Amino acid sequence: AFKPLRPNQLSYWQNFNKFYVSLMKAWWGDAATRENNWAYDYLPKLDKGYDMLQTFELMSQGKMNGFICQGFNPLAAAPNKAKMTGGLAKLKFLVIMDPLATETSEFWRNYGEHND
Repeated sequence: AFKPLRPNQLSYWQNFNKFYVSLMKAWWGDAATRENNWAYDYLPKLDKGYDMLQTFELMSQGKMNGFICQGFNPLAAAPNKAKMTGGLAKLKFLVIMDPLATETSEFWRNYGEHND
């Protein structure tokens, strides 16, 4: 909680509780009540951090729906390209942000080393 360092000090954070309730009411309407902590449980929560191998393991198990890849080419960097390709193939969506065509952005095409 905000604790002023001098008399009459103002801070954005001293109004956080009011702001939070107002925001949650705007987002969730009548579903945000004092009893359910203003719908806090409706908000998405961050998961733990995953490295590349853990991420592709989740993909190959079908536990991931999508992947956003920016400036990285996992198929060129990973040790088991077949497993990585299989994991990518199970995704519902894949977003690649790279100025060049890479193995990862082109793996789905029906030609080349991934489809021999």
